[in-house]
Amino acid sequence: MDLTNLAIPLAAIAAIGWIITTIRNLMLGERLTQTTIAHADAVEKLKAAHAAEIEQLAQTHAGEIEHLRTALILRVVERESVSSHARAQQAEVLSELYRRLVRAQRALDPANTVSHSTLQAPRDEPRAAECANAFLEYFDENRVWLDESLISQVLEFEAKLRHAWACLLVWSSADGSAESPGLGQKAPLAWRSAWYTVVDEIPALRRQIEQHMREILGVPPPPSVPEPTLALPPKAIP
Repeated sequence: MDLTNLAIPLAAIAAIGWIITTIRNLMLGERLTQTTIAHADAVEKLKAAHAAEIEQLAQTHAGEIEHLRTALILRVVERESVSSHARAQQAEVLSELYRRLVRAQRALDPANTVSHSTLQAPRDEPRAAECANAFLEYFDENRVWLDESLISQVLEFEAKLRHAWACLLVWSSADGSAESPGLGQKAPLAWRSAWYTVVDEIPALRRQIEQHMREILGVPPPPSVPEPTLALPPKAIP
């Protein structure tokens, strides 16, 4: 066979193969381009959808935050109002309790000074009992407004009032002509105990209670004044 005649079909076959390959590559390239464009469009649509969803979530979240902030502000205002009312109520209770405490002390010792030469039982015993009971009842009904330390101080004050009053009643009721020598011996001791309680212990405890109440109310302390020198008790004469 002539090589020239054989070369022509082979060249044709090679040309056909190249054309087929070229067309296939062109088709693949077109498909790849279309796929890339479609993928890019899908990505953009997905981004837009996510952006809208994210924006909606952000708006919802912002609304919830604003709602919580408003609720928190209302709660703070409510608590401040309750706290302010509680402080006002506590101040009223402390003020009234202190007034009754002073009345109970004065009813027991009207002169209320360390300089008097004699100390006697309350001149108006019903009035003294009324003041003491009013003080104790008010304290018992409103002790929820007091801290434990102040409660202890008030209870101690009330106990000293009762002790002083009881001792003064024992001393004032003593009869020197009584047949019971024991009562005659106890009367001066009762008077001395009452004297120290009335002119020393009760005023000192009252100052402590007053200072404690000032601290609770935020009231500045008064100017310091030198404490009076406590003289020895005068001789008791039943």
